[in-house]
Amino acid sequence: MKRINMLGACIIASVSLLAGCGSSGTLKDEMKKSAIANPWGETQSLTVAIESSEVDFIPPKGDKVTAAGISLPLKTYRYMQGIIEALYSKGDAELRIRKSSEMEGQELSGDYNAYPEEWNENIGGIEVHLRGDKGKAFEATYKEKNGNYAILFRNGEKGEGMSVDELESLRK
Repeated sequence: MKRINMLGACIIASVSLLAGCGSSGTLKDEMKKSAIANPWGETQSLTVAIESSEVDFIPPKGDKVTAAGISLPLKTYRYMQGIIEALYSKGDAELRIRKSSEMEGQELSGDYNAYPEEWNENIGGIEVHLRGDKGKAFEATYKEKNGNYAILFRNGEKGEGMSVDELESLRK
């Protein structure tokens, strides 16, 4: 019986060794080869983000915005071909303003969450599609002549969204 168990163990060890043949590196190396590259670049320079994304973008004036009564400083610009983003954050609160020459709506926002409310609002003469709760928005998407926009807001555990007035101030 011991010989059969020993024979079985030898067969399993041999198969395990053979399975590794032809591998040119470690598991970590193999994972790197099969990983998908992050398409987003990041910079503190608006000029670099515009040049890299090939999208003209004018962020809100100043280096801070207000959402749900929270003053959020600009942290960075992110970009990929055809999309540019300004990221503002403080603690758990985060606001992203994206612009694209190609994508629009949820595709641009990347927010596929279900919200209790969806509605349209005329903000500064532009029809804006909003998604949120209790009349406060977590996502706003709209089109202008010069491109498509998405504004995303996350407020950590508080969960309170942006008011229409706050959204309007971001468009000025």
